[in-house]
Amino acid sequence: MPKRVAKIKERLPVRTGKQLYVFRHQLTELDREVRVLKRVGTKIFLTKADLRWAFNEAKGSCQYCGITLFVKGGDEIKPYFIFYHPLKIGGKVAKENLIVVCFHCKDQHAAVKRDRPRERIYDFNTIPDLIQRLVEEVNELNKCDDEYIRLYQENVKRLKRELNFAIIEMVHTLAYNPRSDAVDIELEKRIEEQNTLADIITKMAKQKEENELAPLRGQLVQILKEINKTRKYAILKF
Repeated sequence: MPKRVAKIKERLPVRTGKQLYVFRHQLTELDREVRVLKRVGTKIFLTKADLRWAFNEAKGSCQYCGITLFVKGGDEIKPYFIFYHPLKIGGKVAKENLIVVCFHCKDQHAAVKRDRPRERIYDFNTIPDLIQRLVEEVNELNKCDDEYIRLYQENVKRLKRELNFAIIEMVHTLAYNPRSDAVDIELEKRIEEQNTLADIITKMAKQKEENELAPLRGQLVQILKEINKTRKYAILKF
């Protein structure tokens, strides 16, 4: 065994006991990330119990695409774990900071691998166009009869997903260069149909009073600062 590999193995915690195979490889991978970055959060290292907790919280599914995962499955359906708030930008070594992903989503959302954005057409599917269409559909939803309410609800949901996807594509092209006013912000988990950027814009379109818009504007600014800090816009699906 090369000396360099031997030294790395010596630095990682040694765990013994029954059923060591459960989450063994995933835990070793997280251990290496913690050790390399020399981060200390609520714990120095995670445990198999932490991974089981995160797996149960995700109900055994990938928190990005929703596919069902199996602990003893092959690489395609085996659970992987990543830190939702990366350690290199201040994320904690804690089970609450873990999310469960499948093999494809783990590769897709890796910081060093970015997909090339698809073509955006002016006056059709750019981010401003999608925002405008979303607001128009929300206004129509507020005025429509019961006969057409399901149709407009589906249109709003579709535009929200398309807008979030367009923002994800845009974020993947950004350079990592956080501004000083974004360094100390508190990061939040973005959950589909709850607090994504598209959800906030939808809520703003429904408001009629100016005083009700102020907190929503603050949430919108918070999301933009998160994007600026992390160079990521990851949405969890439940």
